[in-house]
Amino acid sequence: MLSLTFAFGCAGSSPGPAESSRPTSKGQTPPVAAPKKPKRLDDWATVSALPELPLGAERPTSLGHGGGRFTYTVHAEATLEASYLHPSRDTVFPIGATFVERLFDAKSGEPEGLFVMRKEAQGWRFDELDNDGFIRTRDAERCRRCHAEARADSVFGAPFAK
Repeated sequence: MLSLTFAFGCAGSSPGPAESSRPTSKGQTPPVAAPKKPKRLDDWATVSALPELPLGAERPTSLGHGGGRFTYTVHAEATLEASYLHPSRDTVFPIGATFVERLFDAKSGEPEGLFVMRKEAQGWRFDELDNDGFIRTRDAERCRRCHAEARADSVFGAPFAK
């Protein structure tokens, strides 16, 4: 998986599965909330069709996402290629700039999901998607904190040459 997900229960929260089917004091079973339907990224067709940027003969290892368990490809509009491949501290990406990082299991090569970064007027928006474009729950603040350390406008850019 791309990230660990933890579920925390707390006193006073909604009842668990065993509790939700218990009859109420009036003998009625309370309604059980339907699980949320996954939401697909609104412009998934456009995002999934972005061209792959040339990062070398082999997919690089992702050190930031998965600590070396994944390799990746990056997809973006051709107009962003030079700035991504050779970022500098004064690089500023335009509103609407979108980068997609597709992750692959480093051992099997199987696709493992995607990360999408999109620059909006308020700053960068971060989404984690499954391979079909459905949004996974993500701590976007964690993404912002990490990407604040990036070389160019919250974008790390292509890996350094070895």
